[in-house]
Amino acid sequence: GIMLDISPPVVGFIMDGPVFTASTTTISASWSGFSDTGSGIQFYEYALGTTSGGTDVMVWTNNSTDTSITVTSLSLAGGSTYYVSVRAIDLIENTSDAVSNIGTTVDIDAPQGVFVYDGLDSDDEDLANSTNTLSARWYFTDSLSGVASYRYAIGTNGEGTQLIDWTETDADSFFTRSDLDLLSGTTYYVSVRATDVIGNESASFVSDGISVDFTPPEITNMSIDPLSFISSTQNTEIEIEFSEPLQSHHVELAATIQSGYAVASVYSEEPPKLIVTLQAPFASMDTLTLTVN
Repeated sequence: GIMLDISPPVVGFIMDGPVFTASTTTISASWSGFSDTGSGIQFYEYALGTTSGGTDVMVWTNNSTDTSITVTSLSLAGGSTYYVSVRAIDLIENTSDAVSNIGTTVDIDAPQGVFVYDGLDSDDEDLANSTNTLSARWYFTDSLSGVASYRYAIGTNGEGTQLIDWTETDADSFFTRSDLDLLSGTTYYVSVRATDVIGNESASFVSDGISVDFTPPEITNMSIDPLSFISSTQNTEIEIEFSEPLQSHHVELAATIQSGYAVASVYSEEPPKLIVTLQAPFASMDTLTLTVN
């Protein structure tokens, strides 16, 4: 007798593979679930395209009865998604419907740095007065597989590791280190690199530096001797020079005979200098004490 087979094979499924790949030459896939109760499956065919069911990269290709493929020597474009389609053909050459996978996107682009800020505030910090603690936070973008981890280093120049060698933070986009041996008068730079899910690592993105200063300013010169006599009827101007720029200052004037004397101050940075004006009149033979903080 003759067995009549007019039914195509039952469609199976393509197993989920990687959603992203860093390879521009290789695509893999495997499948299962195809069946044919008539004449039986003779072979499978696969195709590759940039759309589901597409054949613009590879036309339908015989794969015998193997249920997996690894196609090499391709020329895949970064940022593009590629779909593997499979169909089964029985002994009578009835052809099943094609089934496609969810697609694999080629990711060859590393994450991009947006900023690295010294400190954890919303704005970048330029100064620190701690002897042992530095913090930083950062932001990177990756439009494909996404950022998976970061690592940072701390040095005295961009990408330097003089203080801390490259250290992983996993997915944390910040750190605080309180085990450092910081030097006053030194500027430290935080360098950060991001790695995406596929393993593409970014170039270093470097902060603009944070200067550590835990030594108070010193007075290097005064235009008047501390024990000088001054006029009781005319204003006296005193220039006070400092060893480093001042972030803030406060001036007070005290006296032994009379209180309430007026004092004014003007600060300039090149060089760091404070001009203090003692405003007359003063009580004769009064002793004035000028305090600058």
